[in-house]
Amino acid sequence: QKFSCWHMPAASNRLSAATSTKPAAPDKHNSSSPINLQDTPGWGNEVNLTRYMRVVASFLLEQRINDFEKLHGGCSFDPSTMCGQLPNSITACLYFIPPHRTKKVDLVLMAAVSQLVPIIPVIAKADCMTDRELAQYRAEVQSMLQAPNKYTSGRNMPQLDVSVFHFSQAIVDGLGMRSLPLAVSCSRDVQPCSDPACLQGMGLEGAGKPVQPVRHYKWGAVYPLNRGHSDLIVLKRLLMGDRVDSLYAMLDESYSRYVQFCSLYEENDRQLQLIVQDACQVSLTPSSRPPARSSSSASA
Repeated sequence: QKFSCWHMPAASNRLSAATSTKPAAPDKHNSSSPINLQDTPGWGNEVNLTRYMRVVASFLLEQRINDFEKLHGGCSFDPSTMCGQLPNSITACLYFIPPHRTKKVDLVLMAAVSQLVPIIPVIAKADCMTDRELAQYRAEVQSMLQAPNKYTSGRNMPQLDVSVFHFSQAIVDGLGMRSLPLAVSCSRDVQPCSDPACLQGMGLEGAGKPVQPVRHYKWGAVYPLNRGHSDLIVLKRLLMGDRVDSLYAMLDESYSRYVQFCSLYEENDRQLQLIVQDACQVSLTPSSRPPARSSSSASA
């Protein structure tokens, strides 16, 4: 599996190298799935958002082309053993939203990106808000994602549709997720960790000298892996193999989108730019979305 992380803001248009993790074994059938995180700079001070979105769409679709060439389209793809068969395609996009305020451009970009991969919105810097502010902001973000055009009024604004990946209620209840979207904080500063419950949650029981991230303030400290301070440990469990059902649900979605891409890519004579151009028309709904030049549907 490969996840892309969009963080806001960032000035660079360059993509950093993907971060690889130890292969996860999501089931008991002797299979494993390597998980990569691709850190993708946000729009930052980019004025031409169409140009920025073209870079993003090209990157996402180029990863699918790598799998397309490896698998000869869908001919050698076995949906019964999906783990590891799409090592290049982006499984989902973690879109990090700034605290307190979601900008109009974030909604437009999430709508556009979600045409290509499902979005998992995450509120960043959760320690910047009180419990009450966070609860209000979560409700506001949910409302904005459900009806983005209500918050993005403007001349010639198309109908927006943000495709958010929905975790099943069983997964939500099993992880004790209080509300969505998840709200996280993190830090590069670390300190030794000796709390057995925390070590068990991180999967570090028996580790030699385990450490945990910490943010120090004048009034105290925030521990991102503490469930009372941040949802970071929940996000880790959702993505890193602890919750088998969530992994397979994302793989199902990735497989479905890959099959759609294969058909669209062939119909457009394997010309990527035609698909990129269509994707950059900013998430028009299927009923109002103009067809691709080959008269095919515009979803990838």
